[in-house]
Amino acid sequence: MSCGGDPCLAGCPLTVSGGSRMTLMRSLIPCVDQARNIHACLGTRSYQVVLVRTKWSGGARGKGTESVLAEEQVLPVPLVEGMGGVQRTARQQGLAEEGDVTVREVSARYTEDQLLGLNENGSRIPKDESFYWEIRAVAPGAPQVRRRFFPAAVPALDMGKVQWVVRLAKASDDRGRFFAEPRS
Repeated sequence: MSCGGDPCLAGCPLTVSGGSRMTLMRSLIPCVDQARNIHACLGTRSYQVVLVRTKWSGGARGKGTESVLAEEQVLPVPLVEGMGGVQRTARQQGLAEEGDVTVREVSARYTEDQLLGLNENGSRIPKDESFYWEIRAVAPGAPQVRRRFFPAAVPALDMGKVQWVVRLAKASDDRGRFFAEPRS
């Protein structure tokens, strides 16, 4: 049976280029996001997730002083799984954290390029900039630890659940408490 001969299938082909065709699931993204925001209102999510872009004063990543160009909190607050699997390991320089986490229920309104830290046109960021995910535990009265992560795999779009699922790997260094703040 050919797809073109079935009237139920003829009007619903998947599109690759452009990808802007509105489907029922795409039209539900704002509703699903609003429903997921209930977790933040109830305080049932333990981690804040932020996409961070920084710039290095020395002209290349890791050279000079790092300052924040932009921070974007991922909203609605996604579900972070596996933080207990991030292990502290002894190294010559001291303790280092290693491991992967999975971030689920990331709004389907984001693009893969945004989640990977690419520019709007899909190109890589300049050599004097960095991109990473930062996961911050929400603990009243405690100093906020900002753990850096990088995408460990291609983000997976699951439109059946109207979400992105992103696996992140722990970076070797975290952003300290004494760090240049974002520019206005």
